[in-house]
Amino acid sequence: MSNSCLQKSRRAAAALLVAAIICGPVLRAVDASADSSGQTSTVKAKCPNDFPNLINDVCWKSLFPIKLGGMTILSMSGSEDNMDFNYNSDDSEPASPLCTCGQGLDIKVGLSMSFWEPARVIETVRRPYCFPFLFGMDMGDVNALWGSSGQKNMVHPDEGDKAFWNVHEYNFPLLYILQLIGILNGCTDWSDQFDLIGFSEADPQWNDDTLAAYLNPEAALFANPAAQALCATDCIAATAGWPLNAEFWCAGCWGSMYPFTGNTGSGTQVVDSLLTATRFIAHSARNGLPVPELVTSGEGAMCSPQISFFIKKSQYKFSMIYPIPMTEGKCAFPIGRDTITSTAEYRTIPATGEDYGWMIWKKHDCCVLY
Repeated sequence: MSNSCLQKSRRAAAALLVAAIICGPVLRAVDASADSSGQTSTVKAKCPNDFPNLINDVCWKSLFPIKLGGMTILSMSGSEDNMDFNYNSDDSEPASPLCTCGQGLDIKVGLSMSFWEPARVIETVRRPYCFPFLFGMDMGDVNALWGSSGQKNMVHPDEGDKAFWNVHEYNFPLLYILQLIGILNGCTDWSDQFDLIGFSEADPQWNDDTLAAYLNPEAALFANPAAQALCATDCIAATAGWPLNAEFWCAGCWGSMYPFTGNTGSGTQVVDSLLTATRFIAHSARNGLPVPELVTSGEGAMCSPQISFFIKKSQYKFSMIYPIPMTEGKCAFPIGRDTITSTAEYRTIPATGEDYGWMIWKKHDCCVLY
């Protein structure tokens, strides 16, 4: 991409986010005003506008700590890092502040850096083709090929007796789009564009456990009591500190990573939402769809992100952006942590049900080349 095109795309993305910051609260206020008059309540009930305030609704402290050569140079109270509980050998960070990339005469020297990037947004929704993060855009049910709706009987008795969520994943590199990268440029995720990169309604296996089992046959290895019992250790590890990457078939206290579908029933609404969001990430890593999910942390990813067919759980943190944003205390948490411990469980309305939006933070260990 030429420099002029790149600059234009940056300006367009920045303009979109500025409009979102300014217009998002206005649109929500209009919705609320119309709702009180009884004129658009049915429209809002179908697909709410839940685009967040990017200043006040984001757990910005999760960006920290920022490290140079394994030494913390910037930190903030309440931030967590996977090196605080170094359970996983593939989480090792470089000990030297200097690093090299390339081979032979093409070797380049740089500084080793480590930080957490707000890279993605994942939302789980009760109705197919409802996009709360896109200001409540509703494509309607007429386009539904495979997507379906449903929640537990206790929540929505008229929508079926199973727990089922559709998932939408957005590439949302806030640091890049808001021009906050600085010397970290080149260490962010694979794309610098704001984009809808995947939605489960277009995936025929998302509501078909049998088809998902055919496409991911390794699931049969973990569909037994012994393998599932090991997930208890992952739950304990994630709640005390960080999840175990070796147990890639487990999502800690949230349940089993398999099958890669939206059919759940392991717990509360928040647990089911987190589980399906994590399954969508694991599905991307395993099948490369809708986009490859790359390994960006650890010494092996210093020069470039690495391809892995199984999710590296310890490089992710979640923070809720709606319905009730998490911004206080330890407002971001790793995959599999108990939802009561992380306080996510208290941010819902059990009597009515909710759609959920999660900011996905990715750990980056990289070599900033001179």
